Order: sequence, then structure tokens, then C-alpha cells
Amino acid sequence: MARVLKPGGRLVITDLDAHDHDWVIGAFHDRWLGFHRADLRQWFEAARLKNVIVEDLREQCTVESPRDSCPIGFGMFIAKGEK
Repeated sequence: MARVLKPGGRLVITDLDAHDHDWVIGAFHDRWLGFHRADLRQWFEAARLKNVIVEDLREQCTVESPRDSCPIGFGMFIAKGEK
């Protein structure tokens, strides 16, 4: 994504924190079980983005577990960087 940004362009990603609830793959067709924030920071910096910020959104994505019908909250983050 960073490769196609114009100079001064911004890349913004929001996603879920890493988790081990593998049932979301079948239930929601998730491809990844969230991401580690440190990885996002490393990837942004490796892409030579500047002013990189990776922070907690202070929100949760809450879904009902199909196994026991209990609500599960997934932490969410936002990652930003500029070319």
C-alpha cells in the first residue's frame, strides 16, 4: 500500500488485536486472527513511512461466541503513517 501512495499521502488501517479465537475464520471468513501492534509499526517503518502512530481505539468489536453464546470483545487499534 505504501508503494502506491503519493508523497505526503497517508496510510490508515484499523483492525483487531491478535487473538486466538480461530472459530472466526469459519464464522466470519476472517483470514487473520488479528495483528500484533508492534508488527504493524515495524511494517510501516520498513515501508519508510514517517510519523507512524499505532494506538488503541479504546473500542471493542463484540461478537457472540458460537460455542457458548457468550459475548467476546476483541481489542481494536488504528495504525497511521505518511509517505
